[in-house]
Amino acid sequence: PEGPNKSENYLKEIKYTWNEKRYKELKSRALFWAVLRTNCLEIFFMIFFSVFIVGLEYLSINIFRMYILSFSEDISKRPKFESWHIALAFFGLNLFMELFKRLSSQFSNIVGFRTGFELNCMIYEKILRVASSTRNEKTSEGEIINLMQVDSLKLNNSLQMSPYLFTSPIQLGVYT
Repeated sequence: PEGPNKSENYLKEIKYTWNEKRYKELKSRALFWAVLRTNCLEIFFMIFFSVFIVGLEYLSINIFRMYILSFSEDISKRPKFESWHIALAFFGLNLFMELFKRLSSQFSNIVGFRTGFELNCMIYEKILRVASSTRNEKTSEGEIINLMQVDSLKLNNSLQMSPYLFTSPIQLGVYT
């Protein structure tokens, strides 16, 4: 989203998803699914970045194995490259991997915080529109505070950690 106030643009996106995609008609976890739908492209990229990092880790492990084999006494097991070439490739790959991990982590944090902001904006807007007499009949103040503080934080944390749900099985297969 472009513009000086990105939170307003995020709110417009979530409201569009909420109203036009008819998520407000869902009975269970409607706001959660609307937030996920609004951010599905960013979540896909988070998962893609994590899988790409696992691929780089696999490549790094194989380069390290080649480096170890370069010191083998058996000439048939030695790689065709010089050991310093392999060490340089290993160092360069790990440097790139760490930079990419930091960028991926930053992107995950941005997406996680954005979803928390979207959820809180929707709740604040709903609270401001609804009269206090009707709000007291349907929900208590404690439920609203719980939704704004605890549930939005859980959504934030779960979105930040969601790529690991997909990459952990891949890592187990790669490292064994």
